[in-house]
Amino acid sequence: MISESLARRYSVALFNLARNRDELERVSEEFKLIHDLLKSKDNFRHFLFSPKVDAAKKKGVLKSVFGKEMSHTMLYFLYLLIDKKRQTLIMKMHSHFVTLYNNHHKRAAITIRPAVSLDRETHAEIKRVFEKMLNRTVTALEEVDPSLIGGIQIRVNNTVYDASVANRLRAMRQVLMA
Repeated sequence: MISESLARRYSVALFNLARNRDELERVSEEFKLIHDLLKSKDNFRHFLFSPKVDAAKKKGVLKSVFGKEMSHTMLYFLYLLIDKKRQTLIMKMHSHFVTLYNNHHKRAAITIRPAVSLDRETHAEIKRVFEKMLNRTVTALEEVDPSLIGGIQIRVNNTVYDASVANRLRAMRQVLMA
């Protein structure tokens, strides 16, 4: 809970700083790059998150790897996280930052989880419905999940719309058990 609150505060601070410096697009791309590296490169993640590696060495490596390409805003944000020993929250911070960025640009990302792959028309119709409902441009990611048995789940930020057979079976089981 505390880590979620800290991640949100740092994300808001970075977002506001980047927006005020007119670097929002660049910082967003750089933050995505750092996030993707941490997610895909175990060595980089272990190095950056390790308490055994001192802060000066971490900063030195970041400067040598990203120094000429990365904005000062993002680079010094990473330095601040290292100094405050908050670099392990970068993944959560990125998630909050993306939400702020999408809200700023009137965008929303939804995750569609059907039990079987959707055809193009159904996918497009779901996207249209949510664009109208949210009054935003929607990006829809589809993740097939056979464990739903049938039906669909749609996630928008922290809200899940669940019309799956598995959910209905759970509800019926609860009613019968009561």
